[in-house]
Amino acid sequence: MQNFFTRLLSHDAYIPHGHCYLWQPSLLWLHIISDGLIAVAYFSIPLILLYFIRQRKDLPFRGIIILFGMFILSCGTTHVFSIITLYVPIYWLSGAIKSFTAMISIYTAIALIPIIPKALSLRSPYELETLNHQLGSQIQEKEAAEKTIRRLNEELEIRVQQRTAELEEINTQLQREVKERKNAENSLRESQKFTQRIADLTPNLLYIYDIVDNKTIYCNRFITEILGYTIQEVRKMKADIFSCLVHPEDQAKMKQYRERCLNLRDDSYLEIECRLKDSQNNWHWIQTRKTVFSRNAEQKSTQILTIASDITLKKETEISIKQINQQLAERVEELENRTQEMILLGEMTDFLQACLSVAEAETTLSDLLKPIFPDFSGAVFTMKASRDLLELVASWGNNLNTNDLINPEQC
Repeated sequence: MQNFFTRLLSHDAYIPHGHCYLWQPSLLWLHIISDGLIAVAYFSIPLILLYFIRQRKDLPFRGIIILFGMFILSCGTTHVFSIITLYVPIYWLSGAIKSFTAMISIYTAIALIPIIPKALSLRSPYELETLNHQLGSQIQEKEAAEKTIRRLNEELEIRVQQRTAELEEINTQLQREVKERKNAENSLRESQKFTQRIADLTPNLLYIYDIVDNKTIYCNRFITEILGYTIQEVRKMKADIFSCLVHPEDQAKMKQYRERCLNLRDDSYLEIECRLKDSQNNWHWIQTRKTVFSRNAEQKSTQILTIASDITLKKETEISIKQINQQLAERVEELENRTQEMILLGEMTDFLQACLSVAEAETTLSDLLKPIFPDFSGAVFTMKASRDLLELVASWGNNLNTNDLINPEQC
């Protein structure tokens, strides 16, 4: 052991590393200063990590941070020995320090592998707080969006009516002057752009169905968000979206609904609730409003404008409330029946106490018990003095199958 330490600290057989630099002062000081600054940085980092661990008691993976500190500390030590070996050739001790650094580096790298997935799955308190703020903001945005939707729906209905009048006026102006025609075309493009923006921004399903061509000629992007179908898939459907996707129980209602839409006036609309199947075969409750979007020369409807919104959550809430009310009504009815039974039992007790004899009570006992058990047949027996037979004293109901005298063991 003594020879090991003697050899570890020996330097007589070697020359200092400074010979490799030809003892040039500028080159020596360059390495001394560089290694010194690196060593200072490496020694300070573990101290900072130690302070951080002591301040954050809830910090996970403390062990890997300690390993990092030891790894960085040993790296700094190798740079210190790089300075020492410039003048003192203790290369065995310097190599031992580097070997220790290599081992702790490898161990740290191996220990880090299983920790990375766990560390990536952690959420910081800041992230959780941010998520809470985002949730609150989303609720406020949703409430504001609902108000905006209602306002936009009203504006869209007015805009659709105004658009027909504007198109007629533009066509008249086109026949008069070329200049007015250009102005009218610009106005029309702006109008279409505005309508398209509203259609893309409103969080409702909006589409136009052409009755003559039997296909959907326009559908906004919310068909994908609500039902999961792409606009290309909708256009490939050979009939109205609601005809293809409506729930079987709602088909008859939707057929009458479509027939009524053909006879609508321009200033009116029809509203209905039905179920539609999404791309994942799930059913959604949809509230729709339909109105005539275009007519031909005979004033027959050729295109139908539909605005639809998803009310699945509302419907599920209504069903839950209905079930709770039904359960409450059943409980109230049960309590009323119990109360009526208690009243009848009280009246029966008062009457029996007023009877002057047992025989008088027995003659009326069946009439008193029948209202209490209206849906059952029954009988009342008394024990004979001999205590070996039971005698029938009162009975009620039509399906009673018993003898006037029975053995107590038959009960």
